[in-house]
Amino acid sequence: MTRRYAEGFDDGYPLRPASNLLASLSNAVSRFLETTTSWDGDPTPEERREIIDIIKDKASGRLRLLSARRLREQPRPQWNAAFAYRGDGSARDRRNTIEAIYARWVPIPSGVGDVDAEEFLEDVKSNVLSAIDEVRQEVEVQRAAEVALCRS
Repeated sequence: MTRRYAEGFDDGYPLRPASNLLASLSNAVSRFLETTTSWDGDPTPEERREIIDIIKDKASGRLRLLSARRLREQPRPQWNAAFAYRGDGSARDRRNTIEAIYARWVPIPSGVGDVDAEEFLEDVKSNVLSAIDEVRQEVEVQRAAEVALCRS
């Protein structure tokens, strides 16, 4: 795995940290969106379902890029270092380097003033909010077009 990430290729190897991150983030965002407490306007339950599904789709695309950036692109030098270990103790050194990659690029928020965790959460939040804003704009354009059509 370290070789694949260090050299930037993807050959279907079963260990996929970026894909696992994407799945975890997508599940968390899905749960968040499913518990939306307020809406602009008064959409029907069917419209809400459709809007939530569109937001999930757009957020997933953005989170796919975030996952690849945070676990493949940005830590590439660390993946190279992990791959380069050889000899006695190299498995332990490789494990420690990989754990450090996760600690830096996808940290688990602990509630303590952890700059890396705050940066990660802000990255996720901004991607989800961008997806929500994009869908909001699309819905507003669609509603304006429907109103204009009704008036003509």
